Amino acid sequence: MDIAKFIIDSTETGFYDFGNYDRCLGLQWINDETKESEFGQHCTISILPKISESEYSTNMFTRNKIVSHHLEAVFKIGLCIPSSCSQDDIQTIFSKVFTRLSLFATEWVLSKASELTAPIDVYDWQYVKTDQCKIKTTLVENIMNAKGYQKISLAFLTTIVVINLYATWLDWSVKSSGWTRHFSLIRNYNGFINPVSTSRMTFLTKFQLVVHSSTLAVHLLVWFYCCKGWGLIANANNIMKKRNNFAVRGSVGDWITAMLFVYGSIARTMEYWKITGPSTSVISITLISLPLVAFTFITPVFFDGPIMSIFSDYTAEACLRSFGANLLFIQNSYRPIIDICLSHTWSVAVEFQILPVIILLVHLYKRSPKLAVIINSLIVIAGLLYTGVSAFIKDSHPHTFSRSLAVSPFVHWFENVYLPTPMNVWIYTLPPLWTYLIMNKYEKSNPILMKFTSCNKLLAALLLILQILPMIWVLLESHVYPPFLNFIYFIFYRLCTAALFSFVFMCNSDSLREFFTHPLDKEIFNENNNCINNNFESSSEKKIGQVVQTDEDNAVTQSSKKISSGLKNRLLHICSTLWRSAYYVHICMITLRYSIQRWSLNSAKAHISIAIECLALTFFAAFFFHLFVVGPVTSLISTIKQRIRKESSYYDSKVAFLRSLKEVAKPVDSIRGLCYQGY
Repeated sequence: MDIAKFIIDSTETGFYDFGNYDRCLGLQWINDETKESEFGQHCTISILPKISESEYSTNMFTRNKIVSHHLEAVFKIGLCIPSSCSQDDIQTIFSKVFTRLSLFATEWVLSKASELTAPIDVYDWQYVKTDQCKIKTTLVENIMNAKGYQKISLAFLTTIVVINLYATWLDWSVKSSGWTRHFSLIRNYNGFINPVSTSRMTFLTKFQLVVHSSTLAVHLLVWFYCCKGWGLIANANNIMKKRNNFAVRGSVGDWITAMLFVYGSIARTMEYWKITGPSTSVISITLISLPLVAFTFITPVFFDGPIMSIFSDYTAEACLRSFGANLLFIQNSYRPIIDICLSHTWSVAVEFQILPVIILLVHLYKRSPKLAVIINSLIVIAGLLYTGVSAFIKDSHPHTFSRSLAVSPFVHWFENVYLPTPMNVWIYTLPPLWTYLIMNKYEKSNPILMKFTSCNKLLAALLLILQILPMIWVLLESHVYPPFLNFIYFIFYRLCTAALFSFVFMCNSDSLREFFTHPLDKEIFNENNNCINNNFESSSEKKIGQVVQTDEDNAVTQSSKKISSGLKNRLLHICSTLWRSAYYVHICMITLRYSIQRWSLNSAKAHISIAIECLALTFFAAFFFHLFVVGPVTSLISTIKQRIRKESSYYDSKVAFLRSLKEVAKPVDSIRGLCYQGY
């Protein structure tokens, strides 16, 4: 069973029976004919039901299912066979067995035709493939038999562990300095439990917890229902009979999923705004930030794809096939989507692709604000229009189950609405515009924004509208030509979503502005000359040093102010740090629990216990992932940002000082001009 995929099972109800995996691998005997040792070999096969040619067959199932091999909607069965058997032997045996079963079923229906009061379903079975076969091997044998890129991946992760252990030994013995201190497990653990070393903005931290908690909860639920437990739920509650019901189609909106995009963009924008000045090099920020961010997200791909097939009893063929797409951060464009490795990383790919645009916009805002506003607005408007035009051309439905609770409409929506980068440009490039308005206090001076943020009932109204709109679309679809309806609806729904999150961030503008304002923004934009006039006799280098030192002092004061040593703030810091690492690794742990060959069909009652197990695995892995990967990367990025901020503060303060000198010199030049004219 391929653990890397978003698991879609047979006919959307599905069945798994893997048998006793450990008992099979433990079998050993002597072949009577060859006199050689035989071992138990556990194989997982996929079989596909297909409609019979019988006249008594009306539908394959009472739920009118359509089985698609493209979606791997198949039954999976575990077999225990001798180690000398090949996959060709399995195919030959099952082809003969299925032929006999089909003949027997047809004969039985014909013999009972006179007694049947209604047509019944008759279907044949088709052998699709053998997913994998495993025999009992040692760890050394697995490593020796691994492919080249698997060995490279193992060496890559081993190097990370060795560097961390070496840095920890240095820190413990001689108090390491330089680059090694970032990889010390002691330092990263202290940074995990003590919030003093990292400044956090309370509002964004809470927003991050909401986003990551909702993502984790949805994935815990979805993997159960789309995996081994879905068949039991669907059969017991007749869900599939109601898959076209109005309540099902109109109950799910996707404004909640936009939170992930909004948080990713606003967090990056605010961070870059804080460290970027007019003289900051955009190339240096891009070249430093992108590789470090990529390293954090790529590491779980190495672990879940090439590595785990060496150590565990399952494979991850999807991660092996789409490994290159993950390394290049284009996995959201990989097709078929069933082969996307660690499906949640598609949003990371979108953010990674648009991140240079955000950096350029922030850079442009610090140099030419009016031009940046125009370009930013045009990008957002073009992105909104693109969503409408794309929906018009492809006849896409706006929400997950707007047309049916079935696989095919869901896949169409996923491929054409959810995954493509151009469909998400508008939401990722909107936060830079918010940031500019907030940092320049437009919500305090602009009459429209003042009324917008002062209306407390607006938030409830927007939430109600976003919840009702999917129902309105379902009602109108049968009366209005769908493509034309989609063009209008896609744009209007996204405008409402933008208004909702704009309201949330504008209402927290004071705290955002206080925390993320660049230290020299006031000097640059307000042309404050009081300091120059009162202390003109001070040297320029002394003045610049004072500004830089004040910048550092303010940063320390702000950090201490925002994150105190109190229990509440410490708990918030620990949770946000752990939840962030959990977001990186949670799909790995969820698929690990659901895909191990030792478990077969799960009952609906086991849902809670399975979710708890997945949650425990996720946070256990998240803790160590923070110590070995996220902690060092975060520390490196923080140090680099401080250095960039200090350098930009030095040069920007120098520019501000020279600009102030010019302002002071203007009256003198004016007097000289008058003197030369003879006054």
